[in-house]
Amino acid sequence: MSDGGHILAELHTKETFMQNHGIASAFVDAKKGFVTFSFNNVQPGTYAIMVMHDLNGNNQMDFEANGM
Repeated sequence: MSDGGHILAELHTKETFMQNHGIASAFVDAKKGFVTFSFNNVQPGTYAIMVMHDLNGNNQMDFEANGM
């Protein structure tokens, strides 16, 4: 990870995983080293967290011409 942009995190249930949005989201400024997220009022259960470093601030996953 590097400084610059934001780190976006989405909390997902089995039903929302790999869909557009999770049940909660958070973002923090990117900092070299580590960042911390908190999701409030989450019921006990099994969840997945999807995380993305949005370096250019456009709030989406960017791809190269080759799809990577």
